[in-house]
Amino acid sequence: MSRALLALLLCTPLLLLAQEKSSPEESARMAKEIERLEGEIQDSINEYNKRPRRVFVKPSVQDEVIKDYVREILKKIERLGNESYPSEARGKLYGAAIVQFEIFPDGAIQNVMIVKSSGHEVLDNAAKQAVKSASPAQPFSQLIKAQTDILVVTRTFKFTKGIGEQ
Repeated sequence: MSRALLALLLCTPLLLLAQEKSSPEESARMAKEIERLEGEIQDSINEYNKRPRRVFVKPSVQDEVIKDYVREILKKIERLGNESYPSEARGKLYGAAIVQFEIFPDGAIQNVMIVKSSGHEVLDNAAKQAVKSASPAQPFSQLIKAQTDILVVTRTFKFTKGIGEQ
């Protein structure tokens, strides 16, 4: 909550009460202060509304349209990750990396980052590369566009024995 909104909520009743017991000049000053605070609040609301809408997609997401959309992207990422599993890690390195990325309405996958490392830079880089190589995904359907501007996906990528081995 912005300071202006908090000030208006806390002070307006007191200012109105004080206005009743104040001189006309003081009442006018208080009215201008209330008007200024209301303007700040409106500016804050307008700025907030300009920001892109984000939906944070958890594995337990309830929306079937988003769930199916993300599931297809994750399948693609897994396939690409298996195909490009780093040879230096095959049969030697194991771990799990938590990766976060954003999907935009045109299907672009951006802002890929490791939230929690697998403990092996080569595996972390492989996870990020698999996500990046899945871009672009299918553009958002109208149903998804109606709900959000950006899907933020966080997933654990597990590198276990058998993956990437031949």
